[in-house]
Amino acid sequence: MTGNVLYPGDTLGIIGNSSNGPLLVNAARRVGLNVAAYTSETNSEIASLADAVFTGAFDNKQRLQAFAENCDVATYESEHVPSEVISFIAQFTKVPQGPTPWR
Repeated sequence: MTGNVLYPGDTLGIIGNSSNGPLLVNAARRVGLNVAAYTSETNSEIASLADAVFTGAFDNKQRLQAFAENCDVATYESEHVPSEVISFIAQFTKVPQGPTPWR
């Protein structure tokens, strides 16, 4: 990723398990992006659609870091992702939403 623009072939990271995840994967694919998913469920729909899957709990800092380091940008698709997790992964990748969009 160059600057603040994603280009085809860059990787969008999606963290969470809600029904929004598959929609985001499909939208990312339409513009040529690769998708990495972080999920606690190995058999989730987003896990079956993503190019790379990182499975773990929200307190697994080693897996979260590995996920973030493999993404050009990460987004979360649910209000159930703790803000501490977003702040943590923001050390390793860009998170344009910031840690607390639901105020």
